[in-house]
Amino acid sequence: MKRSILIYLLLSSFLPGCGSFYHVQVNGFQNTQLPVPAQGTYTVMPIDGNTSDLAFQEYASMVRKKMEERGYRYVNDESAELAVFIAYGIDSGTTTVSSSTSPVYGQTGGGMSSYSGMTSSGQLYSGTIMTPSQYGVVGSQTSTSRHTAYKRKLLVDVVDYQTLRKERKTVSFWKGETDSTGSSNNLRQVMPALIEATFRSFGQNSTDQIMFTEDDAAIEKLRVVK
Repeated sequence: MKRSILIYLLLSSFLPGCGSFYHVQVNGFQNTQLPVPAQGTYTVMPIDGNTSDLAFQEYASMVRKKMEERGYRYVNDESAELAVFIAYGIDSGTTTVSSSTSPVYGQTGGGMSSYSGMTSSGQLYSGTIMTPSQYGVVGSQTSTSRHTAYKRKLLVDVVDYQTLRKERKTVSFWKGETDSTGSSNNLRQVMPALIEATFRSFGQNSTDQIMFTEDDAAIEKLRVVK
């Protein structure tokens, strides 16, 4: 865990702005008394209950890919052993304004200069003198920049579906809370990274930070629309 955070921080210091990268924080919470059953059947459901939402359907298809990679079998009925509930969202963004002052450099002396005068006999004279140019700070300029950062979040709750149906009791095997902050306000674009990061901690009691490039093979595999 410490090693992954160190690598993350080192890479972050060398890589350019967050437009090309997704920095993701994952917290996994395991039920120590009831670990997630290996394999078995499952269904995917929205926490708000709106299964007709087109965004939910797209994100659920990504979740299904990750579950199937782990040997679980999807069923779209009440016989499922597990229910994978998901919720997601993005805020309206926080804008920060920063300003910086930098020096302006220019010629401070030297170069060509002219001279003229009159002799004691009344004759006029003139000429030019060339001296080495000198450069230094001649002023300053201030620049202002604005940056808006959006918080994106994904919640995944894996529960005992049969207990929920028959006893109206929620028994969670595992919960994943995944957060990412960046310049993109397109949740659809970021969702593959959130889901991929979440499932890397699936079933574990852990916390981790992961960085993806936009063209990372793992999230490209999940992406429905490019």
